[in-house]
Amino acid sequence: MWPILGAWVSVKVISSAPPEEVDSAIDEAMNVARRLQLEFNFHDAKSSLSRFNSWARSEDDHPFEMSKELREVLQLALILTLATGGAFSAFHNGDVDLGGIAKGYIVDQMVECLQQSLPEASGVVNAGGDLRRFGSITETVHLRLGTAERPLTREMTFPLSAIATSSRAGQDLHVQSSTRYKREFASHLSRESTVVAAAESCMLADAATKVGLFGDIESQRKFCQDFEVCLFAFDSDGNLSHVFDFL
Repeated sequence: MWPILGAWVSVKVISSAPPEEVDSAIDEAMNVARRLQLEFNFHDAKSSLSRFNSWARSEDDHPFEMSKELREVLQLALILTLATGGAFSAFHNGDVDLGGIAKGYIVDQMVECLQQSLPEASGVVNAGGDLRRFGSITETVHLRLGTAERPLTREMTFPLSAIATSSRAGQDLHVQSSTRYKREFASHLSRESTVVAAAESCMLADAATKVGLFGDIESQRKFCQDFEVCLFAFDSDGNLSHVFDFL
């Protein structure tokens, strides 16, 4: 396991390739994750995102040279901010903060790297609750629900490739990530709810959990329809309280 953006990352690969090829493919995927962390880390003054924010605050007339990855994530973050009326937000105190989707994007890129290296393989990449499976594997997910004082687990399988989890109680959230905490929680959620989102990309599932935590019922329903996402909300007793999907 390796730390990426405040979360421990684990990789599971099932392949007929020689073990040394599998190990090499996993190492390559982790190198991708480490490189991308240097792009998106809001709290690292040397990251590409921090340099972009500094440039945006300055009066520098020279264009900022943005990487393909930063441009891709920033574009989606802005689209989601507008589409959700701020239930998902890419901004914090005037700066761009991609903490709401960057981890999911990194998981997606790790999966893409593994599929390129091992086309016949199946597996799962899990970054602290942001999870994506690939290949023919069917993964049963052990959801962490309940409260910090009374944790619960629930097994579920999902038809889509990626899931992400965020909790109103905050025990599964990176405490430095401002995007999770600076708005009021959805009024229809119970006090210590957990939101689970399923999508075809982990980046989109990651964003959807913020909509699930902060959006109203109508914005959640519209988001699921527009972006083909499923949202599940569980109360502190582990009971399913709300479901929205695009079917």
